[in-house]
Amino acid sequence: MTGTWATKIDVPGQLALSAGGVAVKVQSTLRVNISKSGDDFAHKLELCTLASPTTPDPTLLAMTFRPALIRTLVGAATTPSFSPAVGDPVALPPFTIVTGSTTPCNGYCYEEDFIDSDNDGKSGVTIPAHVGPLNLDFESYAALSVQFWLITGTLQDASTISGDAAFGAHGQVLGPNNPLVTGGPIDVTPTSPTIPVSLKRLGAGDTPCSTVIQQLP
Repeated sequence: MTGTWATKIDVPGQLALSAGGVAVKVQSTLRVNISKSGDDFAHKLELCTLASPTTPDPTLLAMTFRPALIRTLVGAATTPSFSPAVGDPVALPPFTIVTGSTTPCNGYCYEEDFIDSDNDGKSGVTIPAHVGPLNLDFESYAALSVQFWLITGTLQDASTISGDAAFGAHGQVLGPNNPLVTGGPIDVTPTSPTIPVSLKRLGAGDTPCSTVIQQLP
């Protein structure tokens, strides 16, 4: 089980903002590195890419997740070690990634909870955005919380785990840099409570995101 496992996910859902809701498809290439730590497995989840185009019109709200932000999208968990055989069930622990704040903003965060996780000199993480119909550009300074959990899985062969996962994201915008745009809570509600995933083992070591992206184009 040790090594780096990776997959690509597409999560249709509804993005709720203070100004209203819009249909999106969250897309990400992610990796899970599993290493032995005493009698346990140490799991590290990392989102290597992230996009959330609006559907069916991607120009309705185009958000840019810069590399400095994406590098902060890392979560960790620990489980007792196990050695499944082919055909055995496999489950990964639930992961929660928090960036832009000291705590998940489940509904509300105070201004003092925000931190400059992407090191650009601004509280929260910076998300440039463009509203196509209004030709409006702005930056949002946000706190984000992302959840990923392989609920049910099966070791199909020595290099493949297939199953169903849950994904979610929420947070809060501290304040955009444009007076026409308001801050407030943000939430992504997936269309389905689970998504099918297939994780591929890319090697026995800690395969970096740069290699994962090349191998899962």
